Amino acid sequence: MIFRGEAVDKHSMDVEQLAPALMAVGEICREANYIINADRAKVHVLVKSDSGGKCFDISLEVVQTVYEQVKGLLKEQEVASAKELLEWLGIIAKVGAAPVTWGLFQYLKKRKARNIVSVVEEDGTGTVKVQIDGESSPIIINQRVYQLSESRKILKSSKGIVAPTQAPGFESVEFRSDEQIHEIIDKQEARDIMRTEIDEYDEGLEPQIVNAVLKIYSPVFDVHSTTWRFYYGEEIIKADVSETSIAQDVIRRGSINVADIYKVKLQITQRITPAGMYRNDYKIIDILDFTPGPEQQRLPFNSQISIKENKNKTED
Repeated sequence: MIFRGEAVDKHSMDVEQLAPALMAVGEICREANYIINADRAKVHVLVKSDSGGKCFDISLEVVQTVYEQVKGLLKEQEVASAKELLEWLGIIAKVGAAPVTWGLFQYLKKRKARNIVSVVEEDGTGTVKVQIDGESSPIIINQRVYQLSESRKILKSSKGIVAPTQAPGFESVEFRSDEQIHEIIDKQEARDIMRTEIDEYDEGLEPQIVNAVLKIYSPVFDVHSTTWRFYYGEEIIKADVSETSIAQDVIRRGSINVADIYKVKLQITQRITPAGMYRNDYKIIDILDFTPGPEQQRLPFNSQISIKENKNKTED
């Protein structure tokens, strides 16, 4: 990540401007990882400074830790790598032709803080067509990029990263990888990103409470975690378990099975997104019954189960 302008000609930068931007980089990487990988992996962003030319150059190293042992036992879906997350964010380049390979920042630059008219998912392509107010044709982007763009936390972090460009003496911020400049965001483009808003959800229907049978899909081995994944029929949902003892019970039993079944009172709240799409929020408010699945290997809760999957050094 490189800041350019008269303010950094002497290879120095005010800590009050730099620190929030660096914090925002860490936050956007962690939140993207959570949105895509849930609790199957964690990322950390390490920083080292390098100055050259009339700029302030910050090198970032993204380290991803994957819960590989748990993933193997539960036959989880693949975990998106740190490299993929950075490509979807648009911090490093992805080989391929635009616009499908656009990342978050490229999409936000094109959007220019304008309203979204419609979003259409293209079957089997992994892309969506986003119609922006004032554009004659839709923008085609990866579904993951659109998913990230709809996150308030991601958008807030995006604004934090480009915020220093609005101060006097700053011209732009650049993302670089493998010594190649991947993306340049100038002062006006950064201003557009900072003006971008995600409308509040329409309250939609009143929450409904139903009796439901849920089967474990993706447990989280952290007693403080509030969200778990379950099969609800054939659908995989993320449900808020914060008002239940599910996590504590798993820790107490010392084991978990992929076929563990909970009969619960499930609160379903349907909302309308700014793009006019319907989305359900799920919350378990009471456990009515529990049926353990077939016995599987016991999980080593008292031993180290996380390993470093890779250590991608990324200069962005």
